[in-house]
Amino acid sequence: LVEAVLERYSDWAVQVGRQASEMGFDFLWTADDLAFKTGPLLSPKMFRNIIVPHIRKVADAISIPWVFHSDGDLTALLPDLMDLGISAFNPIEPGAMDIVETKQKWGHQICLIGNVDVHLLATGSPDEIAKEVRRLLQEVGPGGGYILSSGNSLASYCKPENVRAMIDTLQEYGAYPPQTD
Repeated sequence: LVEAVLERYSDWAVQVGRQASEMGFDFLWTADDLAFKTGPLLSPKMFRNIIVPHIRKVADAISIPWVFHSDGDLTALLPDLMDLGISAFNPIEPGAMDIVETKQKWGHQICLIGNVDVHLLATGSPDEIAKEVRRLLQEVGPGGGYILSSGNSLASYCKPENVRAMIDTLQEYGAYPPQTD
């Protein structure tokens, strides 16, 4: 049953990828949560043996840049995901993955998107948001390959003034090379 579901899903995803390319999309953004905050849903070996062949079928069909979204700590799965030719990875969830370490190890190969903590956007102040945005730009921005965004979907409980502070701070300091002083 698992194999049949994965086969059907990957066949559908191949068609979506091909249609996005044919329609002139600039990139394809897919969402397949593969991890908890504490680690992968499956062992790396199971992931490699059961899931990767189906994702590879999709990867082989995509001819435009591919943004791969998964919450949680994917550290143990990143080598397999990188082998698939993913162009960008989102959201590098705070508290699950260290974006600085991820950038050091994989930043030469992939664009990182995300990492402004949604909990901070919900409970912090605009000044705290601005400080965090500047920190991320300073620590992750150099060398390029980083797009700042929230570390997960923006939920209704995020304070609008904090989302505005994230955007305003990014507009002020986010040009390459980042200037955060």
